Amino acid sequence: MNTFTISGGRLVKDAEVKKTKDGRDYLVFTVATNDVLGDKEKSLFFNCTSSEPASISQYLKKGKQVDVVGFLRDNTYLNKDSVKIHGVSFTVLKTNIVWGNSDGDNKGGNGGGYQKKPYNKPSYQKPQTNRDEQQEPQGQQEQQRDEGQEFSDSEVPF
Repeated sequence: MNTFTISGGRLVKDAEVKKTKDGRDYLVFTVATNDVLGDKEKSLFFNCTSSEPASISQYLKKGKQVDVVGFLRDNTYLNKDSVKIHGVSFTVLKTNIVWGNSDGDNKGGNGGGYQKKPYNKPSYQKPQTNRDEQQEPQGQQEQQRDEGQEFSDSEVPF
């Protein structure tokens, strides 16, 4: 079974507690995430089912940020017009509530919210050495390179 993580999603509405035919409780909720493709942003909605204790439903309120781990399950069925409807549902194995302010705004607070940070390309700086103290064998002196300059395949030792 392959597990997936939905990270940083928000609950669309309060979680509902339902019962199976044999009387066991389970939770049903929907998590929304934003998917960015190029300059376009699209919202994705995941219908989730969880057998975690019903007592956590008091914390799973609309707007709350959650991370969920689980697996996808085929949810294909025939509608009343006998048309095959394809879909997937997300079966939750673990729910992590991202604690923050009670209004769903996770900026600050002791729970610390999730913040997206811009990606900065790591830079490499060559260590400073004293050329008088450390000399390289003849024919293997290192060429000076500008930061970001590419190496050719013949210069890579592996």
